[in-house]
Amino acid sequence: MPFGPVRRRLLAAALPCLLLSTPAPLHADGGTRWVAAWMTSVEAPDLRATGFTGAGFDGRTLRMIVTPAIGGRRLRVRVCNTYGHFALALGDVRIALRSSGPDIRPESARVVTFGGERSIRLSSGQSVESDPVPFGIEPGQDLAVDLYLPRTSGPPSWHREANRTSYISPRGDYAGAPHWAEPATTTSWFFLCGLDVEAPDRTVAVVALGDSLTDGAASRLDSAGDWPSVLARRLAQAGRTDIAIVNAGISGNRLLADGTGESALSRFGRDVLAVPGVRTVILLEGGNDIGRLPPLQQPGMGAAAIIDGYRQLIRRAHAAGLRIIGGTLPPTGGSGYGTPARQAERERVNGWLRSTAGRPGGFDAVIDFAAMLRDPDHPERLRPAYDSGDHLHPNNAGYRAMAEAVDVDLLR
Repeated sequence: MPFGPVRRRLLAAALPCLLLSTPAPLHADGGTRWVAAWMTSVEAPDLRATGFTGAGFDGRTLRMIVTPAIGGRRLRVRVCNTYGHFALALGDVRIALRSSGPDIRPESARVVTFGGERSIRLSSGQSVESDPVPFGIEPGQDLAVDLYLPRTSGPPSWHREANRTSYISPRGDYAGAPHWAEPATTTSWFFLCGLDVEAPDRTVAVVALGDSLTDGAASRLDSAGDWPSVLARRLAQAGRTDIAIVNAGISGNRLLADGTGESALSRFGRDVLAVPGVRTVILLEGGNDIGRLPPLQQPGMGAAAIIDGYRQLIRRAHAAGLRIIGGTLPPTGGSGYGTPARQAERERVNGWLRSTAGRPGGFDAVIDFAAMLRDPDHPERLRPAYDSGDHLHPNNAGYRAMAEAVDVDLLR
């Protein structure tokens, strides 16, 4: 199968942006620009896994379900082979409105091209954005993005805990097919990393960068219960179509060290600075750094390293003209992360966050997630009504409380 020319873009390249300035239009018709309406942070493949997640896909079609935070009349798709061990061949890419389950509304289906070509090939480590697709969507509509992989993909770049049901076809090109009978299901996203819409130039993206507390771990499957999604719905209901909340959380992620995903320090360029239309980032990281501290580490050393990491990201955000907001670390009492020594480190971090907000060297603002989620009678623990049961992750009610804790005025 021939592969035509494509426009490739490494996501590590940061987009220039200036706080409080009017962004330059990205199109000749003026007054509009590309803004991320949905994204996910990709992770390296699990080479120990069996099945698709370990071996990849060969001659199958992926139908991935995503929900943009804002609407528009034109969109583009971003595909990432960031950690691919093989070149990634895409033989057919379509996008459509999802009706229910794996099925789509056939009249809405559109072919997605790349540099005018329907078939593309991405080298290992490469990403690509599609040509603009005329496609009207409203905030909160479910979209199905179909990727037909005609050749062996190898172990895939993916987002492990999407907490969203997507679908894998039998062998063959099923892209754009209205009905899929008995497909395999997955709760991960593969290769798909973003969807942008053409929006008025006043529109901004807010990137929520974090770990499982941002990824939405322990929320109900297919509920879009993570706090960034809840906040996006809150904004849409209020008519705030000028702010797109996008989720760059990775469950298990750390601020300082690679492990489950690259560290927040390592992926900040790709997952924040390179996001189209970004103007603000909300950072909620450090809980896993504390939870995995060596038990004999000198008291205060964990908090000191985390605070230094915060300062690095604050400097990088401000150098790019971004506003950066910190989130306090919720309580972990009753979990394996909740030992007295680790709780003390968490309190040191939260004390710094609260005392330096808005001051030189600190975050521009702080959202006190810990105060919102803690049990008034046992402040070292989550409030029972917000506890998923593991004493570490909120349930849907807890994530909703986190979204409600965000002052919308901070996001502009």
